[in-house]
Amino acid sequence: MRKFETKTALAKELNITRSTLYSRASKYDVDLNNLDTDGLTDEQIKVLSTDMSVLSDVELQKEVGRLKAEIERLNNLNKSLKSERQTAQTEASSYKEKFEELNADYIASLKEANEKYYRLFDQSQVLQLNNGANMGVEKAIVDGDVSDVAKRSDSRTTDNDVDKKGLWSRIFNK
Repeated sequence: MRKFETKTALAKELNITRSTLYSRASKYDVDLNNLDTDGLTDEQIKVLSTDMSVLSDVELQKEVGRLKAEIERLNNLNKSLKSERQTAQTEASSYKEKFEELNADYIASLKEANEKYYRLFDQSQVLQLNNGANMGVEKAIVDGDVSDVAKRSDSRTTDNDVDKKGLWSRIFNK
């Protein structure tokens, strides 16, 4: 607590005019009536010595500067996130195109393999039929009965002729 004899002494100590002293005292609720007995605290002297509106303007300017810096940082972050999102979308679309291309190739290769399988299956059936017919001819030749082989081949040709005539001839000729 500091004590002052008069209000003029306090104003001189603070390097302000008496009118400024009175206006600041009323503005910040500082009691100037008992200066010589009660005195003023360091906080009250600080309030009276500085113009709080100027001080608050300085603090506001600092806060505005801090907020501008924060806004700038967030804008930069937003720009970087937009570019990352754009990059991710580009990569996703390229992966999608690659997937569709590979899927189309896979489907085409499956169709091709399926066609090859059916061709091989048909060929194997034909070969089995031919192999079965040839086995009978070879067996007859090995046994020495060539006339039987000739009869079989003749019967096959007649069977083929009968087959060519139609359904009714097959039914009645058997």
